[in-house]
Amino acid sequence: NLAPIMFFILIPALTMRSIAEERRTGTIELLFTRPISDIKILLAKYFAGVTLLILAIIPTVVYYISMYQLSMEPEKFDHGATITSYLGLILLGAVFVAIGIFSSSLTSSQIVAFIISMFLCWLFFDGFNRLGAFNVMGRFDTVLQYFGMVKHYDSIRRGVIDTSDIIYFLSLIVVFIFSALTVLKTLKK
Repeated sequence: NLAPIMFFILIPALTMRSIAEERRTGTIELLFTRPISDIKILLAKYFAGVTLLILAIIPTVVYYISMYQLSMEPEKFDHGATITSYLGLILLGAVFVAIGIFSSSLTSSQIVAFIISMFLCWLFFDGFNRLGAFNVMGRFDTVLQYFGMVKHYDSIRRGVIDTSDIIYFLSLIVVFIFSALTVLKTLKK
């Protein structure tokens, strides 16, 4: 339950330098002159962030193994729910990395990128859910809640893998990566 809250701070801090620092120091022009496409630059930064995220999650497996080994009834452990919970955590973190890369591409200030990234992560994780909970817009409230990650993350966290949830997370990743690509293309001009 606390992992998304920790991700609100950890992932924007990891990604705030990815493009903003390149813009501030002027090395983005050096990257643009190399025979590397813009999408490859973005995907390299994105996959580096996701790799760092996975490396940060791996040590938590120790807690699961120790709880399993110290349990009086290890046969009652739900391994499937644990695996899907880790999958949900990785998908959530991957979306947050994409949001962080996009936020970093918007500005040359790391602090501004951090703040924008934290806000967008909160908006997509819990903001839409809270806005839809006011029941002000009738049927549109459920649409607002569907845009939030809480509904999709909670179902994966409980052990239910639904293809619509996976598609939701993957589509958010694609949208934010291509939004960052669009910003990078405007920087070239």
